[in-house]
Amino acid sequence: MTLEQFFGRIGMDEEARALVADVDRSYDHEALRPLWEKLYSPATWDEGVRELQQALAPDEDGMKMLACMAHCALRTYDEYVRQGIPDKVFDETMQFLSRFVAADKKAEGKCMFRWGWWFPRQLALREFRFGSFEYECTQNEERSKFISLHIPAGVRLDAEAAFASYAEAHAFFAERFPDWCAGGVYCESWLMTPALHDLLPATSNILRFQSDFTVLRTDDESPAALDWIYGKRLPYEQLPEDTSLQRAAKAYLLAGKKIGWTLAKLKDEHWQ
Repeated sequence: MTLEQFFGRIGMDEEARALVADVDRSYDHEALRPLWEKLYSPATWDEGVRELQQALAPDEDGMKMLACMAHCALRTYDEYVRQGIPDKVFDETMQFLSRFVAADKKAEGKCMFRWGWWFPRQLALREFRFGSFEYECTQNEERSKFISLHIPAGVRLDAEAAFASYAEAHAFFAERFPDWCAGGVYCESWLMTPALHDLLPATSNILRFQSDFTVLRTDDESPAALDWIYGKRLPYEQLPEDTSLQRAAKAYLLAGKKIGWTLAKLKDEHWQ
């Protein structure tokens, strides 16, 4: 598979493809092997990203890093083939790249790639996408294994879409990563916070999605919800009011209430 074929499969922005092609004319992937090989292991991927950032500097728009990680993804594809993982899983998982390039372009008005610090999870076959959600094999400090569920922006949260994703993911992990599968599924997100019951109508698909989980704890002081509701952190008085949720959340915050960030566990009846 070529880079152009890979970008076509994942729907990469045309401008970003051209920028990466420009980088690729002078980029020597093999020369950086000692650095990018570290991206394939959780124990070394943070170090690998830091060293690549230093080696590729200056890289203000992240296109050099995108070129490097796209080459790495081609190697990951070979591992998918070796393990017999369907192309559909590879394509949907790797769309992480095109999704965040598009999001940054919309937000900043130009092509950027700022998520190289996260992408080793996909390269190392630790994170996969099934339908609406991404599922990451996670290990905590106590060495316990479990799966972290991540929610891409704009996905369907209705029961049909959510249950289809849970079922497809469970079948995959039960077969290939049974130790992680047995540890259950957890989600840390503003979408899990109980405060949303005060901000959304009872018919909201977000609240329906919440009902699939059991809340474990909430950090009321976390401001991270602002990143996802507004796309930025601003003084509450300056927050935009472009959507009904933004308007409701702004009034809620100005009244001295907290939205927070919540950890929840997928109910066992949905993970089988």
